Amino acid sequence: MKYLELYKYLINEEELTRVQAIRSINDIRKFDPEIKKALATWFKTKKCDLVIEGVSFEELVTKEEMKPVRAFKMLDWVKREPYLAIRYLARRPFLTDMSKVGSAKIAEDIEETDTSDVNLDN
Repeated sequence: MKYLELYKYLINEEELTRVQAIRSINDIRKFDPEIKKALATWFKTKKCDLVIEGVSFEELVTKEEMKPVRAFKMLDWVKREPYLAIRYLARRPFLTDMSKVGSAKIAEDIEETDTSDVNLDN
């Protein structure tokens, strides 16, 4: 796998910024050899049947809706720190992505309809 081709893929297909793409490549260089090999194969064939600790690449891409390189990064984390990574994946559906919620929407959701005074001194 040529890192320049991977860089172009990250910029064009996964829509990362230049800095994010470079950081991703630095992370990939440190991958476990098994995962690095699977990534190289996927990069050529767009197919991967890798499963680490019961977590599959296919599941991360389809069910978790991760982009492929992010899925490989997750598999590397699962391999290095299975307890933490799997715990994160289990909690992921309950985490809120605040980047997708506008501040006006948040204010609207918490806006109080009852504006009467409440006496807390009693």
